[in-house]
Amino acid sequence: MLEKGIESLERACQKRPRGFRSPSAELSKVTFRLLQEYGFEYDSSQFGADRPYWAEDDGGRTDLVEVPISVELTDSCHFMFLSAPIVLPGLGAPSKVEEIWRGDFDGMYPEGGDGCYNLTMHPQIIGRHHRLHMLERLILHMMAHEHVRFARLGEIADVFRQRHSAG
Repeated sequence: MLEKGIESLERACQKRPRGFRSPSAELSKVTFRLLQEYGFEYDSSQFGADRPYWAEDDGGRTDLVEVPISVELTDSCHFMFLSAPIVLPGLGAPSKVEEIWRGDFDGMYPEGGDGCYNLTMHPQIIGRHHRLHMLERLILHMMAHEHVRFARLGEIADVFRQRHSAG
C-alpha cells in the first residue's frame, strides 16, 4: 500500500513525498522501519510534544524527525460528527474552536524557540465559510506576533535536522 501511495503522489506532484502522516495517526510496529526503508525524512503522526524530536522505534532513535500533532489542534475533533467506534461530537462553534486554538498559540508563544504549532486540517471539514473566517482571524492574530513563521512540515524537519545531528 505504501508503494502505491508513493507512486500516486509522484505521478500527481512530479516529486517523491518526503514526509508521512498516518491516517487517524495510527502506526504499526513496522511503520518507522518502512518509512526509513522508503527514504522518508519525517513523520507527523505522533502526539509527543510541542516541538520536533527524533522518532523512536523499538527504544532506539531513528533518523526520522517527528513533527508532532495535537488532538486539540485538529479540525476533525471539533467539527466532524461520528458516533462509533470513535465518538466525535462535531458541529462545534467556530468561536469555541478559535478560543481553543488561539489559547494554545498564546500559551506556546512566550516559550519561543523551536515550538511547533501544527494545525491539522481537512479541506472537507475546515472548508466551510464560517470556519475559514475563523481560521483567517487566527492567522492574523499569529502574524501580529514577532518571530512567528509559517512553514511546511518538511521545512520544519530540515531546520530540526540542521540543529540536531542525526549521528
